[in-house]
Amino acid sequence: MESKKAAIKPFLEVVQKMFEQDLGELLVLHRTDTKVYLGPLILDKSKISVKDAGLLPNIKVSDADPCFENGFLGCVCHTEGQEWDTLSFHGMELCDLPVSLSSTCHSTLVSAGNEYGENLSDFLGSVYRAFKLMLDNQFIPVLLLRNVRTKTGESGMAVTDLRMMPMEISLITDLNHVVRESVEKHLTSGVDDVEIHSDQFDELFADFIKD
Repeated sequence: MESKKAAIKPFLEVVQKMFEQDLGELLVLHRTDTKVYLGPLILDKSKISVKDAGLLPNIKVSDADPCFENGFLGCVCHTEGQEWDTLSFHGMELCDLPVSLSSTCHSTLVSAGNEYGENLSDFLGSVYRAFKLMLDNQFIPVLLLRNVRTKTGESGMAVTDLRMMPMEISLITDLNHVVRESVEKHLTSGVDDVEIHSDQFDELFADFIKD
């Protein structure tokens, strides 16, 4: 018996829902026939636009092609009932990939991880923790206005690696700083980060507990 998946929603409705969980805090890469845009999404009376932040000077439209064709890292979407109250990130292995994204370098993503044993390819958690994991593994994550569905039926936006784009080292450094700064301001230690069971609490904080 096949598991039931959520009904497919119009992409505009998906994006509007994501604004409830700080979608406007994340950078979006977008291109037209004449220009490449990088900046936050703006929602104004059900109309969505990309506010270019001037972060990609002298970048040609063709320079952005690899980000749209080969840079796929996963999917960001709105989910409910999770331990975190931010947007969720689903790694590549948890996404229902279209053929156009099949050329993503899977082995690189599998090897990208942290000291806690989390891997980028099958990561499921807060978008900010996921983006920090990417930054720590030399990726620069940004969103695309491309609809991607997870294997459990959620619909969200694709995440790509900005470093797929040919750029000067100085520009890579600047972009890395901008993205990291926007991510780390949301990463404060708290109950949303990790659950500590009562027995672990007694062990960890015994010296601070008085009879």
